[in-house]
Amino acid sequence: MVTRKFIITTRPENKVVNYNTKNIDVINIPLTEMHPILPDYSTAERIKKMPPDVVVLTSSFGADVFFKYYMIYFKIDPVFIAIGNSTAAEIRNKGFNPIIPEERDSYGIINLLKNYRDKYIGLFRSTASNKIIYNFLRENHYNFSEFFIYSLRIIENNIASYCGMENCDGIVLTSSLEAEIFLKVCPNPKIKIYPIGKVTDDTLKKHGIKTCTTGIESDIKEIINYIDSKKLE
Repeated sequence: MVTRKFIITTRPENKVVNYNTKNIDVINIPLTEMHPILPDYSTAERIKKMPPDVVVLTSSFGADVFFKYYMIYFKIDPVFIAIGNSTAAEIRNKGFNPIIPEERDSYGIINLLKNYRDKYIGLFRSTASNKIIYNFLRENHYNFSEFFIYSLRIIENNIASYCGMENCDGIVLTSSLEAEIFLKVCPNPKIKIYPIGKVTDDTLKKHGIKTCTTGIESDIKEIINYIDSKKLE
């Protein structure tokens, strides 16, 4: 039984993080599950013949999948662009130093990619990724390819019952997809909502949802620590 104030996270099971909080509990209720997509023969040959000069990775899970199954086809190390700290940490663990945008979202990545106008860009991401970066590259005639390296499947959850508890202090949503799924289950949430990134925030506001501003752009640990510290005030 939950007795202390708690905050909800919605990370897939293979992205769950342990939080050292003092004043609030963290309950993770996954909304999706992720599965790697292994490269088939044509994808492998395509990368070997023309490996991207710049690789864009937008999640730590995607970075892990990339290095396990796709990096083997690169003869020359590419430039890595990571959307945020967690993704960057996964890339550094593999021995590479990624570039992180100032705005740690799709728009921040777009600003970085403007520096690589003459390079071949590879987007390695999920089948459920938003199309913001893709549309920018296509509309501005960049040389790029999109590679789907993992899939997301929506799963059953009991998040609505937790949101209705008196001691639920809010929820952290880390993507526009999570926001859309959450609002289908809880269309009129009465709890605080902490979005990560401008795209997630815009998605919630599009539905008329008021969000809580933290000044933290992409790191879920930092947001949890921020919320935990506010319980002291």
